[in-house]
Amino acid sequence: MAQKKVLVVEDEKPIQQLVTVLAENYSAAVTVIGSGQEAENILKKNVVRFDLVILDLILPEITGWDVLETIKASALNRDTPVVVFTGANLSEKEKSKMLQKADAIFEKNNFTLKNFNKVLEKWL
Repeated sequence: MAQKKVLVVEDEKPIQQLVTVLAENYSAAVTVIGSGQEAENILKKNVVRFDLVILDLILPEITGWDVLETIKASALNRDTPVVVFTGANLSEKEKSKMLQKADAIFEKNNFTLKNFNKVLEKWL
């Protein structure tokens, strides 16, 4: 079975490291990107098909909302599951809108290893 590829789009180093270690526990190959612009550059090249994207909303340069739109417009990655992993306080209306394109939302202030591992198990 081919190694799963995970794209982590997150600007906070401790979160990058945590998500990387957790995904690597499932033998995934992890690509970490620190800004929305970098993520868009990779996604628009349509060279790598990711099996899962972990996406922060509040990013330098380009927001996670914009990156999500790019993912869903990508021929190669439009069907890739996206987990929004954010510190933003989203309203129910924003969550509902987000879940039209994303597959799950995790709020950093409610993070638990058990729940995050359930998400990874589902897609990895």
